[in-house]
Parts: sequence; structure tokens; C-alpha cells
Amino acid sequence: MPALARAASSALQGQQGDTCMSSKQLASITNLNDCSRLLHETIAKERAIEAELDKQLSKRSELERNILLLNATTSEMLELVRADAEQLLNSVHATAQHADRIGSRVRRLDVQQANVSETLDLINLILDRTHCVSGVQQAMTAGDYDTA
Repeated sequence: MPALARAASSALQGQQGDTCMSSKQLASITNLNDCSRLLHETIAKERAIEAELDKQLSKRSELERNILLLNATTSEMLELVRADAEQLLNSVHATAQHADRIGSRVRRLDVQQANVSETLDLINLILDRTHCVSGVQQAMTAGDYDTA
């Protein structure tokens, strides 16, 4: 009997839970029925653990495949993002160059507008002087020297 108890004790070593028995409790089992029951319970737990382990191991290949797929998808997505970023950079660069050209043209137009405005002011002064000269000539022709 003690050999059977030792076998049951070694089968239960390392298990956790309510049914875990200390070696003193196992050594106190002297009944063959208790040992047989304990052995059957241990075998049932071992089978349940093996089934759970098999279930987890069967998921491994699927998980590995999903990880590889995720890595591939991530790489493809990063490549697409990089391409989109480059295209956006080129578009922004072209827009900046266009804005520089337009800004340069606007500055030139501002200078030309200022020149035209100065020219119009000069023309207005010339017209005013021309009217004054005409008025003086008319007054002199009329003999009105006081007005001239």
C-alpha cells in the first residue's frame, strides 16, 4: 500500500486547487478504494489539462499565421502611407512654388500700381497747370491783367 500512496503522491505533485493533498495526507491513505479513486481523479485532471493544452497548442498555428498576416498588412499599410506622404509632400512643394510665383507677380503689380498712381498724380498736376495757363492766356487775351 505505501507504494501506491507514493505513486498517487507523485501524480498529484505540482497540481494546484482544492484537491491537492499534502504528502502526509497521502501517506495516511491506507484504503485501496481511496487510492484508486484518487488515481482516477488524477488521471481525469491530467486528461483535462492535456485537452486544454492541446486546445491552446492548436491555436498556435492560427495565431502565428495571424501575426504574420498582421505584419504583412502593417508593412503594406506603412508603404501606402509612405507613398501618400510623398505625394502630399510633392503637392505641398508645388503649391508653395506656385504661391511664390504668384506672390512675386503680386509684388510687381503693386510696384506698377504705385507707379501708375504717381503718374496719374503728375498728370493731374500737369492738367491743373494747363488749366491755370489757359486761364491766364484767356485773361490776357481779354485784357484782364488783374485776373491773369
